[in-house]
Amino acid sequence: MGSLKRIVKAMLAVALCAAMAVSGIGTGAAVSHAAEKKQPLSVNFCGKSAVLVKDLNQAEKQGSQVKFKTLEKKLGKPDKKEAGYDGSKDAWTYTWKKGKTSIMVNNFTGTVPGNIGGIEIEIGDKNASVYGVKVGMKKETALKKLEKAAGSEKVIVLKEGEWPQGEEKDGKYSLTSGAGEAVSDSEVIHAAMGPYLPLQIELTAGGKVKKIYYMNS
Repeated sequence: MGSLKRIVKAMLAVALCAAMAVSGIGTGAAVSHAAEKKQPLSVNFCGKSAVLVKDLNQAEKQGSQVKFKTLEKKLGKPDKKEAGYDGSKDAWTYTWKKGKTSIMVNNFTGTVPGNIGGIEIEIGDKNASVYGVKVGMKKETALKKLEKAAGSEKVIVLKEGEWPQGEEKDGKYSLTSGAGEAVSDSEVIHAAMGPYLPLQIELTAGGKVKKIYYMNS
């Protein structure tokens, strides 16, 4: 997952500047996009499905958040439980992991106690999928699934090292172009996830899904 994590770090730095021009696009800010259709975030892990965010476009509303107990009922007990970054019993991180796949959730965003805050998904094998996109799937099939889930205007294919730029108009937003400098010919699919950083899908040279990465915090 190293290459995708490098992309995320670059996008985080650029997002600080982009926020000055386009509020909420890729910044993690609590922005409501009322004109957008509902876009939940769900994951399938080892044959079990669970919703992680009820509506990415209503990020600041409590009704869009999911309680950890609800997630645990869907996915089972996590493989790893840790105290939060400050060692407080009120801060926590839980991880489900199998093979090259892990799903991590925490409450580090100041949510109501028991609610999921930050999320990190790393998928490197067939133990999980997001929006039906799996490792080994053809690029064209993955694009169709992502466009159905998020909207065709919110999905873009760029070279590794580039990051998507967003545009917002009348409460709706899209990924319009790439910025930055490509570091290879490898392609990465980006799908907008509300005001958070996009979902990123690394492709093989043969045009198949190699890795899937998503995070918000």
